[in-house]
Amino acid sequence: MQRYAALGFVFCLGWPGNAQGLSSDPSHPVTTRTPDPSCDSMASNRPGLSKEDFVRAVVSQTVCRGSFIMSDGVHGWTFIPISNEDREAVLALGQTSIPTLALIADNYDSTFAQLIAVRLIADVGGSDAVQPLVRALDWKMWQPTRMAALYGIGKEPKEVANPILTLMKSDADPKIVEIATYLLKDLQLGT
Repeated sequence: MQRYAALGFVFCLGWPGNAQGLSSDPSHPVTTRTPDPSCDSMASNRPGLSKEDFVRAVVSQTVCRGSFIMSDGVHGWTFIPISNEDREAVLALGQTSIPTLALIADNYDSTFAQLIAVRLIADVGGSDAVQPLVRALDWKMWQPTRMAALYGIGKEPKEVANPILTLMKSDADPKIVEIATYLLKDLQLGT
């Protein structure tokens, strides 16, 4: 339970409204936002999708659900977590989903897509998940994505996780060091 509390902020990002910029100040008019009509919210429901196309569609439609247009025409994005239904559908694919998720995680075009992919890789777990999670620990990645990768590494067997987490204790980001230290301690205690 403590592991989830320590990393809870990764999963709380983007509650609807985080990026609205609404103001109670009367000198700043209240703005409204509407979903981006160019988004295909049903992409993963198309019949006949290959496993790879299905995984890509789930990630892209999740990112798209956070896309909106302000009343003044400005486009914006906020993080919307993957739905439980979509998450379960990807997890049901198991290890076969990891190559596609790894390609998404390695793509620097969308930090939200990377975060969703890394969280799914961490949830699937297993030996095929380790290298994509290690790549997601790169210092160039968005901090929440790195945190999700640490969480995934922490779920792996001790002999796999221990050297990676030990290395991350010397990271330049103090939050990453804190989480790596916590997960190492958790591994040593066997919880």
